[in-house]
Amino acid sequence: MELVDLLPESGSVAVFGEEIEERLIRSIPHAERDISLVPLTPDQVKLALSLDIPIMEGMPDYLYMVADFEPKEGYFTVGRCPSPFKLRLAEIGAERVIVLLRQKYRTVSVEYLPFLHDDIEPLIALYGNTFHRRESPFGNSVIELVPAIDDVEELRSKIKDIPGVIEVSIIPTIPYKKIYLREM
Repeated sequence: MELVDLLPESGSVAVFGEEIEERLIRSIPHAERDISLVPLTPDQVKLALSLDIPIMEGMPDYLYMVADFEPKEGYFTVGRCPSPFKLRLAEIGAERVIVLLRQKYRTVSVEYLPFLHDDIEPLIALYGNTFHRRESPFGNSVIELVPAIDDVEELRSKIKDIPGVIEVSIIPTIPYKKIYLREM
């Protein structure tokens, strides 16, 4: 996934997450979009000025964060901070919060019959954090899951036993997965 593809068409962005901050900020001029930066650190201000990126003050339209999902604990964490950051996000005024989930854990893709959506998704959510829904080429529903248990083969077996589930696939690890935690 190219970092420039993560950026919005327009608006102000803030970036938090050590290993991606500089790379994402450096991609703003290459996006050729109307994007400004709400810098969070003095180093981000210096970088934005050196790249001639417009700087804004106040709350960003988009907040990008890098995080790990800790399935055993059931919450997202940033860096070594042990506390859930979802609670802290509520204090941030960004309209959209985008988490670039570090893939420390495999994701699982579950395909199921679409008319059973209301019955199946709550059952799937018992096994981890669901984060992306789409339609398969065959018209079925597909949901992505970050598993809450380490044994993904056991997880595959349990989810496959849910009536209406067609297929359960383990997705190869990729560097980042974009998750919208809040979009108003």
